[in-house]
Order: sequence, then structure tokens, then C-alpha cells
Amino acid sequence: MLSGFMTDPTGTLIALLLSLPGVILAITVHESAHGWMAYLLGDDTAKLTGRISMNPLHHVDFFGLVMLLFFRVGWAKPVVVNLRKFKKPRRDVVLTSLAGPVTNLILAFFLLLIALAVSLAYSANYMKFGDTTFSTVLYVIMQLFQYAAVTNLGLGVFNLIPFPPLDGWKVVTSFLPMKVYFTLMKYERYCMIVLMVLLITGFLSGPISLAIDGIYGLYYRAGMGILSLFV
Repeated sequence: MLSGFMTDPTGTLIALLLSLPGVILAITVHESAHGWMAYLLGDDTAKLTGRISMNPLHHVDFFGLVMLLFFRVGWAKPVVVNLRKFKKPRRDVVLTSLAGPVTNLILAFFLLLIALAVSLAYSANYMKFGDTTFSTVLYVIMQLFQYAAVTNLGLGVFNLIPFPPLDGWKVVTSFLPMKVYFTLMKYERYCMIVLMVLLITGFLSGPISLAIDGIYGLYYRAGMGILSLFV
């Protein structure tokens, strides 16, 4: 996305604007899912701090938002949980950690399904009436849902990586002895810097993109299969 500003600044700016609603939706749903799962498992910390909310201002981290817009992967303000309120801390941390990325992956499929349905409507309208205002509106709607689907895929896949401080790491550390866990916790802030370097240099973004593209392909085929039943 950054290189696009040099070659096609107008097109890149339009793409960023079309991506923004999906980015905000992905972040909001992701963090709310964490909070809601924790609440269902007995921890009301997220509810008391306003994190079970569809208000994006409660969740958005500016730098994480920028990363999502430009690199398709990023983060939000972490939802705080109180392990002492969980009935089965290890199990409940795993479920709470998985709630965010799994919700993103599920939402991505339905967003792509809508994008594909609108795409079919756009193609039919364009072939029949040509380039009309309605065709343009359908195209913009299709792009909005497609960008939202890809963003949710990106956030979901990225957070499943077992690297601190991501959700996948929390799942892995839930199975470690407590002494080892607290020792590793001391280095999480430094791991975040390492993670940023890996993303910016492309060392990690390449494999993530492959995973996103692979899942997108599966979703696309499944979505077209579903729509073929009605068209």
C-alpha cells in the first residue's frame, strides 16, 4: 500500500478510504469478542471497562489501525482479563484468546459472501444497462465488503500467530508451567518491537499474505458454491 502512493496516489487514497470501514469493524468485533467471551466465562472486567461495545473508540489503537490499513495486519487496545475470576483459568484464557481471531475469520466469510452477491448483481446490471449510477453504487458496495472481508482475514490470521503478545501466543503459554509463563511475560514488550521489524521488513508479511490468500480462495469457492444454488 505504501508503494502505491508513489505510482498511483489517487487510487491508493481511494483504496484506503474503502478499507477504513472494514478495518474499524474488524478491530471492534475482535476486541468485543474477547470481552464477551471473558464475560461468559465469569470475568466481568471487560464489561466494567466498556470493552464489550461496538463503539470503535473503545478499542482502536492508532498505530495498530495504521498497520492494518497499510499492511493488512495490526492490533487494537488489548482487553484486560482477570484470571482470578475464571473458573478454569487455563481453559478460559484459551477460549477468550481464540474468540477474537475466530470471530474475525467467521465474519470474513459472510462479508465475502455479501461481496460476491453484490458482484453478481453489479455484473448483471452492467451488462444490461451499461455504466450507470446504480452500477457505480453496486461496485463501491462490493469493494467495501471485499476490503472488509480481507481485513478481517488479516486480523484473524495475524493474531493466531504464536508470537508475543498476539492471541496465538496466549493460547500457547496457557499450556506452560506458571513459572515459565511469568518469566516469558517479562520479555513481551521487546517481542513487540521484534514483531514490528519482521512485519515492516516483509519477513513475516509474506507468509501471512500466503495464508490470507489461501483462506480467501477457500472462502471464495465456498461462497460461489452457495450463491450458485440461488442464481
